[in-house]
Amino acid sequence: MSDKTELWQFYQMVKFEALEPINFRRFGVITACNPGSEPLSDAVNAQRNRDMVAEFITKGWRYMAVNVGSPDMTWCEPSFVVEASQADLHRVSKKTQQNAYYWVDNGMLILVPVNLAPEFQPVVIGRFEHSVVESMK
Repeated sequence: MSDKTELWQFYQMVKFEALEPINFRRFGVITACNPGSEPLSDAVNAQRNRDMVAEFITKGWRYMAVNVGSPDMTWCEPSFVVEASQADLHRVSKKTQQNAYYWVDNGMLILVPVNLAPEFQPVVIGRFEHSVVESMK
């Protein structure tokens, strides 16, 4: 099994920690942290996310903060639920050098490859609500 295959499978075991109720019907979940799954410092990741949020604001997209991580949340990245088109989310994810992003449509959670395409194709993970954990706050 390749490292990319293991990474792709890891992305499918995702959990979301919503800091407030998510009231969007169709949205993406993206981050600017750790491009290409290469760890960066907290300070650099925070600046990358601030720069990305500035673009959301400029475009007029509604967004909210979430944490995205492993099933036990021992690993997580600050991320954002964003109400934007898939094309826009793909462009932002490509710009921030992300391997993938999550798309939610009518409650269904889909993992969409960006830098891992075309080797991998979008995969339906299941109901988004089943991947949401209680806020640790």
